[in-house]
Amino acid sequence: MALGAVSIGFGVRNHRKQKRAIANSTTVQGTVTGIDVEEDSYSEGTTYRPQLEYEYEYLGESYTGDDLYPGTLDSGYNTEKKAREVLDEFTEGGPISLYVDTDDPSRSFVFRETTPVRNVGAVFAGLVIIGFGLLIAL
Repeated sequence: MALGAVSIGFGVRNHRKQKRAIANSTTVQGTVTGIDVEEDSYSEGTTYRPQLEYEYEYLGESYTGDDLYPGTLDSGYNTEKKAREVLDEFTEGGPISLYVDTDDPSRSFVFRETTPVRNVGAVFAGLVIIGFGLLIAL
């Protein structure tokens, strides 16, 4: 059941962290330095994760980044095609508009939105784990 509580806490914490990062961000221009799709194979199947690397300047300092969304959860897709579609609008060496956390300019992200499916998924998984724990305890 402790694992369930941790999962719920993670989902709620990540959602709040994403909202705070969005609220504290400003738009900057950068340059795309790398584009790829990472393939992760598990016993349940394969997940494809879009990878985008970029560099930018904020208040005269240079930074690099690779987060698509604010927070700690990145998005995975069940097909390589869907992952590549996320990257279609970007060109290596081309310009990119991104968002920088004004409280911590080393943190940046490309899409100014939360990842609700991931956050809700973590909360739901935690509830399922706690439910099974309660059933076993009875």
